[in-house]
Amino acid sequence: KYSSTDLPPMIWYTHEAFEQSIFNSKYSIIRETANSMTECWTGSPLTQRGLKKICPDLDIKLLLYGVEDIKLPEVKKSNKIEFLFPATIQHRKGQDVLLKAIRELPKETIEKANFTIIGDCNQKYLEQILKISKNIPSVKIISHTIPFEELMKYYAKADCIVIPSRFDPMPMVATYAFMFKKLCIMSDVTGTALLVTNNKNGILFRNGDYIELSIILKNIINNFEQYKPIAQEGYKIYQKHFFMNNFKKNIEKSLNNILPNFVKKS
Repeated sequence: KYSSTDLPPMIWYTHEAFEQSIFNSKYSIIRETANSMTECWTGSPLTQRGLKKICPDLDIKLLLYGVEDIKLPEVKKSNKIEFLFPATIQHRKGQDVLLKAIRELPKETIEKANFTIIGDCNQKYLEQILKISKNIPSVKIISHTIPFEELMKYYAKADCIVIPSRFDPMPMVATYAFMFKKLCIMSDVTGTALLVTNNKNGILFRNGDYIELSIILKNIINNFEQYKPIAQEGYKIYQKHFFMNNFKKNIEKSLNNILPNFVKKS
């Protein structure tokens, strides 16, 4: 029994990419779901923006997720610049954009770097990117998931994390990059990009523009020392937005704003 309603408060916490066309036919269901909630919380600025377009009169709160601090293992570093992109191998994640950018690099530049792609795969898309990466010896594609401990070894070895996604609400890959003080390079259509100041705490490029990305990769490979301060600044994004303690405090604050209206009858 509750004083103001027969039901306890209901909160919808969503990370869905509502701006994607696959949701166009589901707008009425989304509106009905959102309007039936006590509050709607979103885990990405892109999710918040997309849901606001569908439900313009609704108060939609942004609540970014929290991540426990992780200590990376000790690994032997190579003498090359190491680029890493761990994510499901599929069209939305844009591995083809990255590979086309690498293919544009001069041979002498490619020889100074290694590029590793890791993730479970869409078989048809995997065949496409294998064709693009053919004859590029610096590219390694691991087309399956690997244990978390092994993945952390790849993060430890990496200098840069590349996220060429065509749409990505709030990729954990970027959050880990900031946590581990790795240089984060991402397309401007990720939710994380809305937290980044270009060339200050991360590197942004136009969605799908592999020529621009190729120029960025070339500059990083040939002048990596100049980019290290940007990687250090990226850690402040993790501190401000993704510290687990901050996440817990934000949830507690949000709940405390709701619960007084749902006090149980004695």
